[in-house]
Amino acid sequence: MVAKLPVYETSDLPERIKLAMRLVESWVTAAGQSVDDALMAQLREHYTDSQVVELAISIGTFDFSHRFNAVMGVEPVHPGTYQTNHLVAPAHMKAHLAALGIQPPAARA
Repeated sequence: MVAKLPVYETSDLPERIKLAMRLVESWVTAAGQSVDDALMAQLREHYTDSQVVELAISIGTFDFSHRFNAVMGVEPVHPGTYQTNHLVAPAHMKAHLAALGIQPPAARA
């Protein structure tokens, strides 16, 4: 299934999965601006309102994590694992974190 995700629109994935992927794509590439009433209506044909909310929370959480990692310079050490023993952030962010009393952990040897 994972191999089909990059080509989900033309794959044989179930329509409900394709709709979820359209929501992900709209959310991430257009900051949610292209999530329109038509897409929401299509989602509600396959998901309950609660499930749509759960999808949105999951997508938003992962989108936030991805953006946070990009800004803070959290780099994958190897696929699936992230290195978090140092804080790589712009100087103004480091100053803000320091003002809040947040210090990065000591670098591992």
